[in-house]
Amino acid sequence: MRFFDRDKRDRGRAADVRERERSLSSLTVIDVFGAEAALVSFLTHLDRAHLVVCDPANGAPIYKFRWASGYENGEGVRVQGVLDG
Repeated sequence: MRFFDRDKRDRGRAADVRERERSLSSLTVIDVFGAEAALVSFLTHLDRAHLVVCDPANGAPIYKFRWASGYENGEGVRVQGVLDG
């Protein structure tokens, strides 16, 4: 997966992204694994920032966050936020 900021700058790639189930919240939560070091730094410093996660094969957006925040979570990074639309 490829990750882009508000200005459509490519912030790096990760090997795997998994969505977590959250029944009592309107937030979308994803876990990011196998991310490049620069991407880990970017994601862990997100604080209610715009984020787009795209399919590397065709560039199509998979997640378009209106705002997202991230933090380290074990072997990966957890990102949570509100999707556009």
